[in-house]
Amino acid sequence: MNLVLDNNVLISALLWHGEPARLVFSLTRNRKGTLTWSPALEKELIEVLKRDKFTQPISQAGLTPESLVEQVRSFARLVVPPPGFFHLLNCVIATIFMS
Repeated sequence: MNLVLDNNVLISALLWHGEPARLVFSLTRNRKGTLTWSPALEKELIEVLKRDKFTQPISQAGLTPESLVEQVRSFARLVVPPPGFFHLLNCVIATIFMS
């Protein structure tokens, strides 16, 4: 199963231990799912993680925005979708054709 997640869901999974974290990490650890993302989603993730509202939870966990992105890179598959405006949809399309 290929997963393409909005960065809000991914951030929730990375920073808090709720249902998104259980679902994402259970699927990826058990190799039942592969997180797929694009360079545009990665860039957006870095920008969002650097927002003031995430400074405290990230630093309290002993992490940085860059270390969180590295964590995602360790279990995600990078796809380069065709050019377009809506990068999340393009990532989904690229995932379908690369499967």
